[in-house]
Amino acid sequence: MPYVEGASLRSRLSRGGTLEVGETLSILREVAKALAYAHERGVVHRDIKPDNVLITGGTAVVTDFGIAKALSASRTEQGATLTQIGVSIGTPAYMAPEQAAGDPGVDSRSDLYAFGCMAYELLAGRPPFQSKTPQRLLAAHMAEAPQPISELRGDTPPMLAELVMRCLEKDADSRPQSAADLVRVLESITTSGGTHPAMPQILLGGRPRLARALAIYAAAFLAIWILTKAAVVGIGLPYWTVPGAVIVMALGLPVILFTAFVHHGAHQAMTMATATPGGTPTTQGTMTRLAVRASPWVSWRRTTIGGVAALGGFSVLIAAYIVTRALGVGPAASLIGTGALGANDRVIIADFKSPSNDTTLGPVVTEAFRSDLAQSSNLIVIQPTTVREVLRRMQRSPDTT
Repeated sequence: MPYVEGASLRSRLSRGGTLEVGETLSILREVAKALAYAHERGVVHRDIKPDNVLITGGTAVVTDFGIAKALSASRTEQGATLTQIGVSIGTPAYMAPEQAAGDPGVDSRSDLYAFGCMAYELLAGRPPFQSKTPQRLLAAHMAEAPQPISELRGDTPPMLAELVMRCLEKDADSRPQSAADLVRVLESITTSGGTHPAMPQILLGGRPRLARALAIYAAAFLAIWILTKAAVVGIGLPYWTVPGAVIVMALGLPVILFTAFVHHGAHQAMTMATATPGGTPTTQGTMTRLAVRASPWVSWRRTTIGGVAALGGFSVLIAAYIVTRALGVGPAASLIGTGALGANDRVIIADFKSPSNDTTLGPVVTEAFRSDLAQSSNLIVIQPTTVREVLRRMQRSPDTT
């Protein structure tokens, strides 16, 4: 390893506490480029922290690859990995959850988590988690959510704040998937908080999640169907509630598929295509261009919000129907709501006459209506035997119509 003259980033933090946003961005870009270079060659640093970054000649240099793991040579002659199960290697304050758990399958995304911890400290003056014992620090990395960096440092550009918090996701699949992604995002951020128009936010979202989205969608579809079915039977919601809910949920499927298409196409274009001097990615194919153009407005978060809003709107429609029906307002008004019938009024169901020669149809329809209305708590259906008894007392024929 060559000799590098300069002070560590830790000593720089010790003197000033926090760094200016512009200086922070410059350092993070240099560190991200170094990680991208190492990761492309199968090397995971595993101990990214301010102590291992030297500032020399205005440039940040990543040092101390002493516990780096070369993925291409991660097996010994006996076949055991260099990191055994249950053994954590690294610095607790900057250790990814999977690294803290001693997962032997740790990959380059653990460096991105440590990168997020270091970026958090450069902006906030402290790491995401602080504790006196390493055990509590490791537990915090695995179970606790860090305070949003935007709350601690108000002048942080929104895209930078989101990038830092994305790097600190517990699930490695939810983080940016490569240091090259970090470089592209960081190069698009300005100290004023703006970004280049060509840089879609989709790079922050991790790898495409179609399978997970479809699983959540299927579970939600089933849950909505069961709840609406139970509500119709249990609390008397209108019968069209079930097919209406099914239609609303079915309309969400093409939206999910389109979101996955945009996410995949834009992510592939930004990570694999070359870039022009202006920073605009060059893409091939009409569908890829469509994905890139739609990416600023399409995201899994917006798709989720749209689905919740659609279900909320449908629920409001059901509530409005029930209220207007109870108040006797509009076409949905009930006879009781309009005052045509009072509570516990007695109702006589006359026999239906069949327009055909089928003499059994009329009585069957009449009995069906009588059985259905008999379940109402607001009406009292007079039974045929009671009607015949009243007619007998009136000295009228039981067959009187």
